[in-house]
Amino acid sequence: MTSARTSARCQGPSQSRYHGESMDLSVVIDRGEVWYDVPLDENGNLIPHPRKRFPTLTVFAHWRSQRIPLVRWRTTIGSWCGETQSDGEVYLKCKNSDVGPCVWKEIVASPV
Repeated sequence: MTSARTSARCQGPSQSRYHGESMDLSVVIDRGEVWYDVPLDENGNLIPHPRKRFPTLTVFAHWRSQRIPLVRWRTTIGSWCGETQSDGEVYLKCKNSDVGPCVWKEIVASPV
């Protein structure tokens, strides 16, 4: 009897009309605010680079001439990073993510 009540409570909402076995999806990455300046002052001290708009990744479903956002979350697009060289010294290097069109060959999704 407990399992019948539990399964009835755990049912989610019905699937959206655009949901199907095969869906036309796209992703847009908004780079947000980007700082390209070296994050050091004249004495070599780190300078904070505050941001109000962070990079976000949004997945869209395309259905009947509509672009429906399915999920949006913060992501990274690269930044200034410390990198240890062969001489043992740590240097700052700006490591940006690639830009432009790309293809994800496999997407694994499950109900949440």
